[in-house]
Amino acid sequence: MGLRRYHGPITTVEQAVFADMPVIITCQSCSHFRQMHAYQLKKMKPDAGQIPLWRAVQGFYCKGCRRKVTVIVSAPMNWI
Repeated sequence: MGLRRYHGPITTVEQAVFADMPVIITCQSCSHFRQMHAYQLKKMKPDAGQIPLWRAVQGFYCKGCRRKVTVIVSAPMNWI
């Protein structure tokens, strides 16, 4: 982990990239979750920078359900 130099509000994945923090992607159907750095999510999905944190988002593939589902992208509470 890098140094946390971004001290502004963290409400989107783009701001989580600036803060160098991990994000947790949780499936709404089966509660399967995956944790990764925000920059890895942005590298996988180039338009992921505008995804709001702690809101339901469609279009992610769940390895537990094996289909496209709605997920919640959140940040660990000890980072905020």
